[in-house]
Amino acid sequence: PPPPPPPAPSPQPAMKPLRTFVAVEIAEEASGKIDRLIKRLSHIDAGVKWVAGENLHLTLKFLGDVPAEQVPEICDCVTQAAAGHAPFKLECCELGAFPDITRPRTVWVGAGDGSEAVQRLQESVESGLDLIGFRPERRRFHPHLTIGRARRGGPGLAQLGEAIDSERGFQAGQTLVDEVVVFFSELGPGGPTYTPLARVPLG
Repeated sequence: PPPPPPPAPSPQPAMKPLRTFVAVEIAEEASGKIDRLIKRLSHIDAGVKWVAGENLHLTLKFLGDVPAEQVPEICDCVTQAAAGHAPFKLECCELGAFPDITRPRTVWVGAGDGSEAVQRLQESVESGLDLIGFRPERRRFHPHLTIGRARRGGPGLAQLGEAIDSERGFQAGQTLVDEVVVFFSELGPGGPTYTPLARVPLG
């Protein structure tokens, strides 16, 4: 008799989507100064969720949850976008808040010298990803590092606004931007963990 047919392959479990974003990492010296700034501000009881020092970055494009099988295509697009830009230095300076310091909801460190270069880089990344279905943001890109988000209102927000105003001239120094990183973000009990999916050199 003929041998029995091989068993049908069991269906592969679907891979869960990856929460993905494209960003520039910050040099250790600059991130250390920002981390010390966060510690100074965190004494104010304003209901702010502060960013851990090791997670500091400047987001170029947030993609949200994407299918795992699309990640290689995303990385290819970012690689092509980064190829047209030479490495540059970016100054991390000034402290502010969105929508403003009287109603601080998102606390940020801004960009000084090098901000035009990072804007051009962001435009290239966004244009490339637009071709594969990721629509550009409607709001104009404002280069910044988010360092905290207020989760609730309260009397401490006014004190936080005053502290931000007193630190307006904050200087964290320069960071060398010589690569773009595609990150996967995973939320855990201790906060988000960012895992690089690809590191793409400039130029």
